[in-house]
Amino acid sequence: MLQQFIHQSAWAFILEASVLIAVLSKVAAIIHYNRLIHETEQMSQLHTKWVKALKKRFDNYEQLKFKVENAQSFVDKYMETDRICGIKSRIFLRIPLVCSLFILLAAFQGREEWIFMTGVNLIIVFMMEELLIDVRESIPVIKANLILFIERENIKGNVKKRKAAVIKPRNEMRKIKEEVAVSDEKELLSQEEMDTFGQIMKEWWEF
Repeated sequence: MLQQFIHQSAWAFILEASVLIAVLSKVAAIIHYNRLIHETEQMSQLHTKWVKALKKRFDNYEQLKFKVENAQSFVDKYMETDRICGIKSRIFLRIPLVCSLFILLAAFQGREEWIFMTGVNLIIVFMMEELLIDVRESIPVIKANLILFIERENIKGNVKKRKAAVIKPRNEMRKIKEEVAVSDEKELLSQEEMDTFGQIMKEWWEF
């Protein structure tokens, strides 16, 4: 009797623990990806470590006048380092599925009818929740936001380069004109000095 009670208590504990872990992991994933979507839309106040690193590296490239040719590969490289609660996100997102398997196992191994019915109902609820709230759909949105940011900044950089290429010849022409004007003024002053010297010599000779 005692052994049977311990057996049922163990499977009931596994069932409850699996439900709790599955729910908490789902909530954590939703919060994490919603924050990432907000950060990547603004790109001003960043809190996620890998997004900060991506922006810093891109800014360094921009200062060195380098252009990110393949924005998608650049973003994918940093998204691979994404973590939720210290666990890689692609592994963390599988936790609810693993917990569902434990719930199913507890439902069939627990000999009490209430454990079986509770487990089956929870599996149905989790399946419906997974269909309605799929946090994986946030990943393409985050990637698209980052790629658009990089491409937009690349376009801005190209516009600045074109403006600089147009302004530079204008500045050079202006500088040449100023040098010519200064040279003409010097020649004019030299001619006036010669005329003045000639006038002085003429007056001295007549005297």
